[in-house]
Amino acid sequence: RDAIRSLEVQGVVVVKVGAGGGLRVADADPDRFADALSVQLHLLGVSWSEVVEAMQTVEPLTARLAAERSTPEQVQLMREAVEEAKGHVHDPHAFTECSLDFHLLVADASKNRALRTSVRALRSVQAMKFEPNTSANIAHEVIDSHTKIIEAIASGDGNAAEAAMREHLDSMNDD
Repeated sequence: RDAIRSLEVQGVVVVKVGAGGGLRVADADPDRFADALSVQLHLLGVSWSEVVEAMQTVEPLTARLAAERSTPEQVQLMREAVEEAKGHVHDPHAFTECSLDFHLLVADASKNRALRTSVRALRSVQAMKFEPNTSANIAHEVIDSHTKIIEAIASGDGNAAEAAMREHLDSMNDD
């Protein structure tokens, strides 16, 4: 019973009670998987430089794919995330959340679930580093970078989107 409860809490199985009940394998949930991976990254004690290397590997590709695959609605959501971030330049917590949401929206637009899961898994590690180090000046630089990324994605220019994301991430390995 304890093993089944543990699997249920992890989202691996679903337990239904009553007529027609029983034990079933749960439906796939990429966000639950990403959150579990995020916990493991914390437990492993991954360094900031390891996180940055992962971001520099994954996120430029998500930007390239987003430029090739995004819908106008997805680009609009990215623009809205940047607009919302502008209202939080003096609130490091809210600004960090908006900025990380932007990166997840780019990953969504890539239409690659494995890449999106990777971006989401890195999110909590990033938040721990970004939030305490975000000033209004840094927030404005991030907004400018995100805007440049959006423009490249909106134009459908995969090379420019990848380069803009790479440029945005290159400044982060200051550990």
